Amino acid sequence: MRSNIVGISLLCLSILPLVAQAEEMAQKGTSDAIEQALQRGDEAALLKVRAGLEAGLKTHPEKHDYYYLGLVDYELAVLDEDNGKATDYIDAAEDALQAALKLDPAFAEAEALLGSSYGVEIGLHPMKGMYLGSKVTSHLGAAAKLAPGDPRVLLLQGISDYKTPEAYGGDKKRAMAEFRAALAAFDAYQQPDDEAPTWGRAESHVWLAQAEAGAKDFTAARADLNQALAIAPDYRYARRLLDKLPPPQAAKGSV
Repeated sequence: MRSNIVGISLLCLSILPLVAQAEEMAQKGTSDAIEQALQRGDEAALLKVRAGLEAGLKTHPEKHDYYYLGLVDYELAVLDEDNGKATDYIDAAEDALQAALKLDPAFAEAEALLGSSYGVEIGLHPMKGMYLGSKVTSHLGAAAKLAPGDPRVLLLQGISDYKTPEAYGGDKKRAMAEFRAALAAFDAYQQPDDEAPTWGRAESHVWLAQAEAGAKDFTAARADLNQALAIAPDYRYARRLLDKLPPPQAAKGSV
């Protein structure tokens, strides 16, 4: 009897961290929890969110949880410098997003993120671009038709245009316009329900700043990075990019 009690106690102790994680996500919002962990570059926090999502999906498969699992794996793939681990994460992201789309084929956010996930996979394995490039275009195009004014759909389309070589259809000027359109869409966006994604505003400023810096418009890039940091003060990548920009005087003379 004592051994059974000990076993049950140990099981309860092993479940408690996942329960606490689920409660934390519910209080903070899963989308916000993922976004803040990414901005801090906190892989451990992302893995905790991932564990909580996986635990919940075992008992209650739901499209948003599959979407957020895909988002976590997408971000882990971007953060991890080990190509093999990053590949495993992006494969898992694609599986989760496909599961979300099986539950709701009209889920524009999942369509867009799935298209972007194939783009990340191409970045990890450039030769795959020969057959994955059409998937990027197809899923992002489907998302744009489903939700043309969705800010994250516009952001992910912009990222695709920015990262894709011009010879394969990329266009950095078009990407800049899409990042600006995403920011304008955030101003008008109304979250349809409590579980819907909210991430992306600060990221849109950062991507726009990168495009502006690439065009030598350092003053605009500095302004957008400061906007990103005003939204997310712990955004490490935004801080690093800001520190790398030429000083304001030099920037003014370079534009």
